[in-house]
Amino acid sequence: MNLITEITDLYKDVEAPTVFFEWSIMAAISGSVGRRVWVNRRGVFLTYPNIYVMLVARSCMKKSIPC
Repeated sequence: MNLITEITDLYKDVEAPTVFFEWSIMAAISGSVGRRVWVNRRGVFLTYPNIYVMLVARSCMKKSIPC
């Protein structure tokens, strides 16, 4: 198992959709790694794993728990 499936399994009984948890975990990993990890694009430039996530849903869809 990987980190994302382990955390989503912990919150499987919560009403929030699992996709909210998956994207929140990916954004947390990206934020904690920061500029310490990069992809070298053939020596021309470096690409950093920045992920900006916006959870969009109707009111009362339990967006606050994954955030």
